[in-house]
Amino acid sequence: MSDAADYLLGEMEPERAARFEAELARDAALRAEVERLRPVVARLDALPGEAWERPEPPPLQAPASARREV
Repeated sequence: MSDAADYLLGEMEPERAARFEAELARDAALRAEVERLRPVVARLDALPGEAWERPEPPPLQAPASARREV
């Protein structure tokens, strides 16, 4: 995950967040990136926890054209 996303999600340690905020104050391109990501991260953060669980993959099966009659 990017520093911008970590920052927006509040997943940075306080010292790292302070360094990131200092960088934000100096870097207009980084500020623009954070603002571009802000609505995306907010939508992802609003998803329920079960949305992040991986679905069970379907069982593997050879295509019909590759199967042999026994």
